Amino acid sequence: MSESNEDFFEGKREWSKIKDEVLANYMKPYLAKVNKRGQSILLIDGYAGPGVFEDGSHGSPLIMCEKAEEWAKGNYHAIFINNERKYYDKLSREIQRKGWSKVAEARLGDTQRVLPEIFKTLKDQTVFLYLDPFGPTGCNFDLLAPFLNRNPSYSTEILLTMNMPGVHRLAARHVDEAGRVDEEKIRNYRLMLTRTFGGDYWQDILRQDAETAERDIQLIEAYQKKLADYFPYTRSCPVREGTGKRIKYFIVFASHHRDALILLTTSWSTLTLPECIKPI
Repeated sequence: MSESNEDFFEGKREWSKIKDEVLANYMKPYLAKVNKRGQSILLIDGYAGPGVFEDGSHGSPLIMCEKAEEWAKGNYHAIFINNERKYYDKLSREIQRKGWSKVAEARLGDTQRVLPEIFKTLKDQTVFLYLDPFGPTGCNFDLLAPFLNRNPSYSTEILLTMNMPGVHRLAARHVDEAGRVDEEKIRNYRLMLTRTFGGDYWQDILRQDAETAERDIQLIEAYQKKLADYFPYTRSCPVREGTGKRIKYFIVFASHHRDALILLTTSWSTLTLPECIKPI
């Protein structure tokens, strides 16, 4: 884990507040609606973190469980995945402290391995999958594929974040300590991006002679079209590091149901930091 990731959970930055607000705002109408379907609800957070920031603010696991307790109590189960032992331990203690041990669980392991194992156990549950990794490679298309290919008669929705500075770092040319171009590193990094986006279409888009933000938006729009081959209703919004600054990440959403898109769009309209996002 990098130093910046170590510092991440000290307190929420403005762009972190936005994605948590999006998640919280959507959980309320989503859970109220899908709870009427009759199937049990499975909430999955693939990169959960400790649940609580050092400043006391709640992270995605607590947000999801708090909303589920309010709108789907007795009809949900939550699984929170962490690859870091310290975050797993802290989240486990928080779940126990909140009295959620029967409905929520922390799992220790690599999301790339744990998530496919969870998918194998699915039956007819309503599934909400949330992926908010530290970098772009945590949302490989192959990782999403089982959920994207799930029988559409079952309710499945995906909400993820795509880190754009990380995308550009992987797409850039790389040199070694002697200043020589590191061709092997270039190939490996570009393969990572191809796996993330489910194709190499990203290359033509990022190589354009255009402003960075314009290329970012084009790339995510192309990614949405890729997702729409499986889930017809997709939406995204860019979140910037601050007003007038570069795009930090995109929030991307995909669902089989038009109603989900309406609920999401409505939840976005209530954000308290509207200057930082613009749905596309």
